[in-house]
Amino acid sequence: MIAALLAAAAVSAAMPAAMPSGSFACQRLMTDTFERAAADDYVPSVLGTLTLDGKGGYSHVQGNGKVVREKAYLRFAAGPAKGVAAAMRIDAKGRVYLLIDRSIVGYPQASPHRLDAVCYKT
Repeated sequence: MIAALLAAAAVSAAMPAAMPSGSFACQRLMTDTFERAAADDYVPSVLGTLTLDGKGGYSHVQGNGKVVREKAYLRFAAGPAKGVAAAMRIDAKGRVYLLIDRSIVGYPQASPHRLDAVCYKT
């Protein structure tokens, strides 16, 4: 049982080998813990939707930019989200999301906490 939980945690924290692609709609988590359920309370995030092209570029309603790998994270290196650090995660339901720490520029922790941005792939 514990081995299965540890394996699941490792999968959810792993960054894919390829640069991620797709649109990610960001919301700010308002509950104290991330339950990955309907009980989670969100408000819209000022980050809005980020669309990654899988080649190191991204688009946002305010313009385009560049995203690079930095250790096991993504760092938005140019454009309207410049400085934002994100980690790709997979929730218990298999949904892919970007996790962005509440400080925006700090590396996110292993799982979301209150005021972090959770950006689900749409």
